[in-house]
Amino acid sequence: MFAMHLKRIYRNHGTYIALLACALIHAIITFIYALTRLYTYKNSVMDTGLSDQVLWNFIHHNTLVTTLYGTTPQNWFGFHFSPVLLLLAPFYTLWPHLELLQLAQSACFAVTGLALFYALKAAGANNKEAWVGSILYWINPFVLSAAIWDFHEICFAAFFIGVALWALCAKRFTIMLFALTLLLLCKEHYGLSIAGFGLLWGVRYHEWKRACIVIGLGLAVLFLILFIIMPALHGGTHFMFVHDGGAMDRYSWMHTPWPERIATLYHLLCEQTRQNISGIAYIFSLLLSSLLLPLAAIFYIAPAGADLLANLLSSNASQRSILLYHSATIIPIFLVAAHQGYTKFGRNIRKKLLWISIACLSFITCTFVLPLSFSIVNQTIQLSTEEDIHTHIRSLLSSNSVSAQTNIGMFFSQRTDLYPFPEGADKADAAILYLTSIPLSLSPLDKPETPYHISAQNYLLHVRTLLHNPDMHITYWQKPWLVIMRGKPEHNEDAIKGDILRYLNVIEKALP
Repeated sequence: MFAMHLKRIYRNHGTYIALLACALIHAIITFIYALTRLYTYKNSVMDTGLSDQVLWNFIHHNTLVTTLYGTTPQNWFGFHFSPVLLLLAPFYTLWPHLELLQLAQSACFAVTGLALFYALKAAGANNKEAWVGSILYWINPFVLSAAIWDFHEICFAAFFIGVALWALCAKRFTIMLFALTLLLLCKEHYGLSIAGFGLLWGVRYHEWKRACIVIGLGLAVLFLILFIIMPALHGGTHFMFVHDGGAMDRYSWMHTPWPERIATLYHLLCEQTRQNISGIAYIFSLLLSSLLLPLAAIFYIAPAGADLLANLLSSNASQRSILLYHSATIIPIFLVAAHQGYTKFGRNIRKKLLWISIACLSFITCTFVLPLSFSIVNQTIQLSTEEDIHTHIRSLLSSNSVSAQTNIGMFFSQRTDLYPFPEGADKADAAILYLTSIPLSLSPLDKPETPYHISAQNYLLHVRTLLHNPDMHITYWQKPWLVIMRGKPEHNEDAIKGDILRYLNVIEKALP
């Protein structure tokens, strides 16, 4: 059997080499673009910096504490149940750099395309169909957006889902269970996805005893993590169910009176506004990326239930955006479902659908991927880091607590106490700010330079308040970098302070 397997590999070695080349190209391109975003301060300390702080605390203090959400230190597992992040700890010990996180993310999304190729082959696709499926995955806007965005642990989930899809289609129950066990370590809601895999196993193979075991396991773990473990680690409730009106308040509407719940649900699913991407439009955009074919194999969508529900029910519309990362794990599931729907048509229709898929692939490439590639080239030419400045500021800070502007905070996140400015500015030992006088012309995939969920005007007000605080002094000022530390000034700062205030006035006048 092994000899036959080797012979098959040799016969199709050109296909495998080309497939690996495509995965490598995808990883390189997304990694370069991710680095340009990181080095030009488009990332956020609330994402990449949070993972960096958790890993640093785990390695140096054997804790999983973060200070970036709320005013007190919190256990990371009370915010997101993602033990999979700790898989990076050995590598991070050897090379503790933000680039490692982005590299891991790009690699995971790239190899998921390989897993999808074999999943489609196991599902009955020929080489051409499996190739189209993998390339449609790699250039899907939902996937590309996730691959070049700030680091998130769902990059691992995408790969584990790809492996689980292959194992399910190849009827490898033990391997599927192993992949699903790893999936449980990626985020708190993936127990529902495991139940979906169990349902799909029962529908596909009519082995309902095994299917019920998987479904029961998934639902039991979902309940255990969401309603016992995470509340115990976060003051009695899940972080995103707390009603505080902030960015993380996403599901508290479920605890409102029933008339308000129904009205909110209708708004989320049916009403399209500037602030809300309706659930119907979101589902249609997901289906459109696979030619609506999953509708002909609806049970194959079941494993996507966890992320679909999480995104549809969130009061934060960003979870339904094509420009963010939340839907990247859904795409491989939809593409396998699309192939199952595709097989239900006659040969002539299938041939037409395949050519339509290739046409759609070309359209996506021309309208999304090529502009992205040109953007990568332009940004790479201008790419430069300010590592010397970062190193100098870190030397000034030592291990002090810091309140940092959110788009630069990840460069200073390897410390016990870090807060997103202006939070924590009243108690931190230092504040690090990156002031710019020219508002950027941002691409859709970039974040604004103003801090997380605060207007530019309020931001400048907080900076001025800090400058006039008699207990703080200016430690470093080199446009646009500003470091203010607690303590009395060692010399007269009036001239420097006047220069900074004039600079802030220029920024304010330039605001739209």
